Amino acid sequence: ARVHYRDQGNIASQTLLLLHGAASSLLTWEGWVKALSGRYRIISVDLPGHGMTGRVAGDDYSDAAALAFLKAFTDKLELRRFVLAGNSWGGELAGAFAIENPRRVTHLILIDAWGAAVPEGERKIPLAFQLMGKPVIGDLLAWVTPRSIAAERVHSVYGDPGKVSDALIDSFYDMVRHEGNRQARKMRARLPRGLLLEGRLKEIRQPTLIMWGGKDGLLPPAMGEQFDKDVPHSTLHVFENAGHVPMEEIPDESAAVAEAFISENQ
Repeated sequence: ARVHYRDQGNIASQTLLLLHGAASSLLTWEGWVKALSGRYRIISVDLPGHGMTGRVAGDDYSDAAALAFLKAFTDKLELRRFVLAGNSWGGELAGAFAIENPRRVTHLILIDAWGAAVPEGERKIPLAFQLMGKPVIGDLLAWVTPRSIAAERVHSVYGDPGKVSDALIDSFYDMVRHEGNRQARKMRARLPRGLLLEGRLKEIRQPTLIMWGGKDGLLPPAMGEQFDKDVPHSTLHVFENAGHVPMEEIPDESAAVAEAFISENQ
């Protein structure tokens, strides 16, 4: 794959690798980059089918392919030991990668992470995600995507919709429409989905920070509590007024919590 990534911050310092969620891009981490670049080397990456990486040869957008991609990407950049953070689907990948590569991941940060069962009846799925899996509408959305659907998705992941600007929606909309992304999303939506972390949270050996937005309607805070219960060496921090993407919605506050956690667990 031809991969879009950013390598920023203090290159001589501890490395922090950041993984975005489904339908997102590395832009979701720019607030953390600004807050933490003096303290860490920060690497963010557009995963296959997302951002400016876009569609990749072979069109395999399974979770197994994403994990293989992460292994190849970290090998290519010669990242031997690093802090790994992920949001939503990126959190699921981060957790699975940490389990499979325990000597490479020093600390794990899971932010409103997917990958385990959602409490019954508590999940509010954005309209865009619902439509993409439909046979006819999903095919249409792979070529024509109204800006209103992008706006609905962005509003749905914020705890305070007042923080959603037109510029933020436009940025998200541009990444959604980047060449090949909608076709990749359609293919991914129709794959059989497992849960990479279901029944495996006890296998995580790294010190783990679990962050959750108290107003996350996509993955409710009860999931964060379950993660904290099942991960052996974990700390749970709930941001009461944030939604599904606290690293984007409240970057300074969430970055400070992450920095304190890493420093306290050296």
